[in-house]
Amino acid sequence: MRLASVAITKEPIVKRMLRSLALGAALAVLAPVVHATLLWNFSLSGGGLSASGVLSTTDVANGGGFYTVTGITGTIDGDPITALFPPGTFLGNDNLFRPLAPQFTNAGVSFAAGALLFNIFTADGDCPDLGVVVSTGSVLCSDVIPVVFTASVPEPPVTALLALALAGAVLTLARRRASA
Repeated sequence: MRLASVAITKEPIVKRMLRSLALGAALAVLAPVVHATLLWNFSLSGGGLSASGVLSTTDVANGGGFYTVTGITGTIDGDPITALFPPGTFLGNDNLFRPLAPQFTNAGVSFAAGALLFNIFTADGDCPDLGVVVSTGSVLCSDVIPVVFTASVPEPPVTALLALALAGAVLTLARRRASA
């Protein structure tokens, strides 16, 4: 009985691996840049108000350490927060926030809850700490309004990279099974 000799070459496997790596690199280069949205849990009480919820901000702070608020959810005095106003639309709001005091600028963050409009700002002059302006024209000021913010969401780019790696592994396994 004669055994046939078989030459085993690794070239096709190497070529497939290189092709998969090239495809993965191309996908990584062509993938859109994913910007994270940071979520900050908050609660405040004082000056006759009680509120809690989540602020959504951009993931990059400006030179002063402020993030741009892009959304807000939660309640204030039991009413759901229904809208964040674009910058400049209520009392000159700029919708800037930072986790360190002062958390807001003098222009503040403006939003609607129930039938009222609110602007929360870092006060100077009339108010010693945080100030809240309500659409009725009343100004509520207090140096005991504690505002607590914490980051609560991982960076999406890390998740995107993990998903890309998983997709590459699945594609490689599918090609191996198809060629077998």
